[in-house]
Amino acid sequence: MSLFKKVNKEVLVFDIGSKSVAAGLVLLQDKKLPTILRVIRKNLSFDNSVENEQVLKQFIDESIVDIAKNARELPSLRGVFKGAFNQVLFVLRLPWYSSENRRVRIKKDEVFTVSGGLIDRILDEEEKKFEQTVAKGNTSRFNMGAVMIERQPVRVRLNGYDTLNPIQKKTNDLDVSIYMSIAPKSLLKNARDIVLKHSHTEGISFHSFPLVFFESIIALFPQEHNALLIDIGAKDTEISLLKHGALEKSAFFPLGWNFVERKIGESLGTSDDIASSFFRTYQENRLDATTSNAINQAIEGFKSDWLSSVHDSLSNVFEGKISSNVIFLAVEPGYSKLFENFIKDSPELNKLFGIFRVYGLSDSIIKQAVSFHAGGISDPFIAMSAIFINKHGSFLS
Repeated sequence: MSLFKKVNKEVLVFDIGSKSVAAGLVLLQDKKLPTILRVIRKNLSFDNSVENEQVLKQFIDESIVDIAKNARELPSLRGVFKGAFNQVLFVLRLPWYSSENRRVRIKKDEVFTVSGGLIDRILDEEEKKFEQTVAKGNTSRFNMGAVMIERQPVRVRLNGYDTLNPIQKKTNDLDVSIYMSIAPKSLLKNARDIVLKHSHTEGISFHSFPLVFFESIIALFPQEHNALLIDIGAKDTEISLLKHGALEKSAFFPLGWNFVERKIGESLGTSDDIASSFFRTYQENRLDATTSNAINQAIEGFKSDWLSSVHDSLSNVFEGKISSNVIFLAVEPGYSKLFENFIKDSPELNKLFGIFRVYGLSDSIIKQAVSFHAGGISDPFIAMSAIFINKHGSFLS
């Protein structure tokens, strides 16, 4: 019999996108898959940066109340959940963060020891450079102040060999790949204040989605060391390159799944909300031929624009040098098949990659690493956040 009592941790997770936002309650248990107990997802209307944060504040506030109330009523948490969350994690998607991949290489004739201080100095110097780059930009969202939320070495090589723990090891060639991200100071403060108003927690953390996406793919597909990770949000698409098991580069362009609805709305002369309803009915093959043809033409128009932007990003940012035949997609479940088919049917991408595989993060894939409470909603973005926090045990200490 174990002398130690198994400790459950209840983690509140927020997925913050440009239109679609979600909150989820995740139960972490020793030697078990993380369990998603409840998910709330909403589409919010954002108009400008000030109103955006007010709308987000209201969603965060209401979600905490809803999930806390629901958690007390769950049989699996009865007598366990005391009304406070052990941890609160905010995962930010575009446009709520800005990120950059950096690479630093130090080569010397003489052998030197890699110390923690050396790694810290490298990170400090790269952080300053990144902040200067952001300060020179014209992004209004960061004009009122930004805070670094991540500066993580994602790959370290000594004398050309990958090393998980380089500290106190000797080398004459240190090669460090770093992922950094920042977020608006006001957003972080507002989110933290709302959480603390409701619950005293062990910690409130913020991460950008590319790192969560990357860590999730590594956990789900440990054999894949080279891949493209494509995150399709409502208004933007971000492409990240996974190379030799590390995040190397990223590019984004302002076209996301919401533009499918806009194209349909323009074609049918309706609002985006009504167009969204038409799109769902279209996917179920329940529309008349005339309306279906109009939607087909609208989708084809968007497909051409989106694939052209993907191809330009791969050619310009990645210079066409992609040693991968695997593409992973992160997109709202209702759009997953649509974008998978876009990519599979693209002559340009087939020419660039040759034979390649495309994976949308379906339930069958996600459920390899997470479980869902009976009757719970399957949400790939909350699930990836659960994989991320389950992997980083120290994150919750």
